[in-house]
Amino acid sequence: MCSTLMIGILSVMSGIGVSETGVELQYADRVEAGGQIRVRLGYAYQRLCDPPLNDPEFVLSDIGFIQPRRFTHYSGDVSGRMLGALTAAGAILRRDTPMIDVLTEAFKICQHPDGHYGADQNLAEEINQKRDMPILWGNGRLLLALAERCRDTKDKRLLKQAKRLGEYVRSTRPYYGKEENFKRVGGQYSSGFTTCYPSLIDGLAALGEAAGDKRFYDEARFISRLSLLDTEFVNHHSHGRLTAYRGMLDLDRLTGTREFLDTVRSGCRTITDQMLMPTGGVNERFGRQDRRDEGCSEADWIRVNFLLWQATGDTAYLEAAEHAIRNHLYATQFVNGGFGHHDFRTLKDGDKSYPLGGISHYGSEAYWCCSMHGAQVLADIARWGVIRSGNKIMVTWLSEGGAEFKFGKGKLYVATKYNGDGKWVVLFSKRTPEDLIFSYRVPSWAEKLPEGDQKYKTGDGWIEYPEMEGGNNRTYRYGYDFEISVRLAGVYKSQPLKGEPVRVFAGPDMYCLPDAYIAPGLIADDVVPAVILAAAKPSKEQIPVIIKGTNDRTQQANLVSMYKRPPGGCRYLFNVEQVTEDNFEKLHASATPQHNPGKPIILNFAGTDQHHIYLNGQLVRGHANFDESPLVDAYTNRKTNVLAVRARTDSEHPGLIGYIRTKAKVIPMRAEEWTAVPCPRELTVDWLTDPAKGAADAVKLVDMGGFDSPPWEPLPAQFAGTNARWVWPADATSEQNKKGWLFRYQFDLSP
Repeated sequence: MCSTLMIGILSVMSGIGVSETGVELQYADRVEAGGQIRVRLGYAYQRLCDPPLNDPEFVLSDIGFIQPRRFTHYSGDVSGRMLGALTAAGAILRRDTPMIDVLTEAFKICQHPDGHYGADQNLAEEINQKRDMPILWGNGRLLLALAERCRDTKDKRLLKQAKRLGEYVRSTRPYYGKEENFKRVGGQYSSGFTTCYPSLIDGLAALGEAAGDKRFYDEARFISRLSLLDTEFVNHHSHGRLTAYRGMLDLDRLTGTREFLDTVRSGCRTITDQMLMPTGGVNERFGRQDRRDEGCSEADWIRVNFLLWQATGDTAYLEAAEHAIRNHLYATQFVNGGFGHHDFRTLKDGDKSYPLGGISHYGSEAYWCCSMHGAQVLADIARWGVIRSGNKIMVTWLSEGGAEFKFGKGKLYVATKYNGDGKWVVLFSKRTPEDLIFSYRVPSWAEKLPEGDQKYKTGDGWIEYPEMEGGNNRTYRYGYDFEISVRLAGVYKSQPLKGEPVRVFAGPDMYCLPDAYIAPGLIADDVVPAVILAAAKPSKEQIPVIIKGTNDRTQQANLVSMYKRPPGGCRYLFNVEQVTEDNFEKLHASATPQHNPGKPIILNFAGTDQHHIYLNGQLVRGHANFDESPLVDAYTNRKTNVLAVRARTDSEHPGLIGYIRTKAKVIPMRAEEWTAVPCPRELTVDWLTDPAKGAADAVKLVDMGGFDSPPWEPLPAQFAGTNARWVWPADATSEQNKKGWLFRYQFDLSP
């Protein structure tokens, strides 16, 4: 398999780079994912093969309108992303995916005569934000996926479809290509003109390469120039802006220009300086006051930084990508392999507040976009671990795995493995007479290079070794240990500021204090923790600390790297007191042991209106809708547990649905297993923990069907495949529904 057959977003970049100061890249002819990336990509791919995404009718409803699922009007958004993600991930994992054939066949059938997908349009009559902007966005995601696949597979029928869609985009310039649309159509978020029209740039650039037709480059350039009229960031949709940036960088590279490079660099500098989250990711809406992230935006931010490195050769962009990969993308992948949204916490320190200082214990999987986008960028990252630039073989340290490069009749195989705490193993197996230079990135977090490497260090952030000694037909194994230690960084900047909290790093990894490790009542949930620290180096990606609690209480704990933290929320801002090892040992001995919260479980419930979830008498989460209900992490140290849900509604179609996920199984909500009583005015602990309390007033529950039953339809598709059922009390009056019901269920956890 030649490099141009590598599927996915990086195959867009398989040619030679054109920037005068950039990097000429070629990707391995065969890639094997290893370590964290292999595990995470495997989970992400499996998520795309599980309900509801394994149902072609569900996926294709955005172009065929078969089911009234969520976001059907974003035509091509789900189906296009699925094509791109399954193709990219399947290639790395060596998986055959029948869904791809189903998708491509449907794309042929559902395309309108004018080339677009989705609802009928009459753009000459009007541009309708509600109808036309979602069509633009969805068609943009589908155009990119079609162009990538037909370029890599040389599928002429698929290329014909992609070109028809590209011609549709070109034909709409008289209607969309006007400066006045920024105000007349308006919108800064997912259905806004500033988001949806520029989303076509990356697909047009990919189509220009696949079709060898400069007209599509020209259209991408026109839209790019128009999009630059919007210079604002705050409250703008980050996924949309970064999608446009990615398209501009692709366009410059493919056409041999540098027209948009400075604009993208300037924009990313603004994001980094003013809006970047402490985890290295970005908010769903730009600005640090937004409490929510988006998996799509994190993938985009990582990709844009990689492309900026390719365009400029500046390894600071690789470091930005690495920070976001390890401390945000990995850290926010859901247990089912998907990606989506997490709620971030504002922490207080005295009279100051620090937005985004921790992650909450709940988040919502966006199976309609982020789970696909996350899977595709994981496949990209697997290809970025070892790449080729001319006669250089470059090891970036961004991922583990193997890479095989072909040289005529010869080949080179490179494998990397990360053993933690800055320790890497690199293996070369060379079967080619080519003279090659082996180049390693020098990370800024590496305090000291291995012995003898200083003389090979270049001035642009790499160590370059000459051709390995001993000739061909040899295998070489190197242990490559970067010396790292614990270091402190500022809340949002690399350098700490006097009087402000800090982040704790070791190597590329940011360390956090999981909520699960903190005993109840030790410190408030919304404060910056004060910790005592002595360790100069991490051990097995843990750093021992002592938490300073209220009333002079102290407790032992371990800070852990973000991507290895246990389920639940965490904090990563600290007030740190550093002491000697001897003093630390004395203080550690007198502190109480690290808290053991018990076994983790996941709770996922939705209702037609307000509902609050209690586990063994403790409130774990409240919510108020059913189309995006959060996955809630909780812990229990009991064998027998009581889950209670208080639900009230004024809807004509009341209902409650949900499940409990333990390590061993999924326990779906069923009418015959749960009980319900009228909710008392005063909801005391005994009502929440004793299933017999008020049993005389218990009412029969009615099974109203699975997740896709009317009137809800498949909107709460997060419950697909769980066997959860909609339930509600029989003969419930509207008056009692408004007052509320208390649903209860008792369950045991296996020892």
